[in-house]
Amino acid sequence: MGLSRNLSLILGGFTAVTYMFASFIPLWTIDRYGRRPLLMISATGLSLCFIVAAALLSTGTKNAAFGATAMVFLFQIFLGIGYLPIPWLYPAEISTTRIRSRGSAISSFFNWMCVFAVVEMTPPAIANI
Repeated sequence: MGLSRNLSLILGGFTAVTYMFASFIPLWTIDRYGRRPLLMISATGLSLCFIVAAALLSTGTKNAAFGATAMVFLFQIFLGIGYLPIPWLYPAEISTTRIRSRGSAISSFFNWMCVFAVVEMTPPAIANI
């Protein structure tokens, strides 16, 4: 995005802090508004952040890079609102008491394996573009 290495590291740290604070929002909203609205808001926000960031980065200017950086921060907020907590809660809620622990364990396994796959596949994918 044309930013210096130090600024990129600082912004990376602040996006993690933003994500941490955004992860507290569902504590008060998930039971009040429900899972589906939070997931829909989260998905819409994530999509819009990607669209706006892509449009801004296509211009190649320094101001557009700062705007795309703001979209990364918003992306972290929308991710923390919906897709961070709900995959951890939902399997336990839809499973019967008899299989709840196994269902939660299987869903946690698949969640971590998908994250692992993304982390392992992204560097070679970017290198081969």
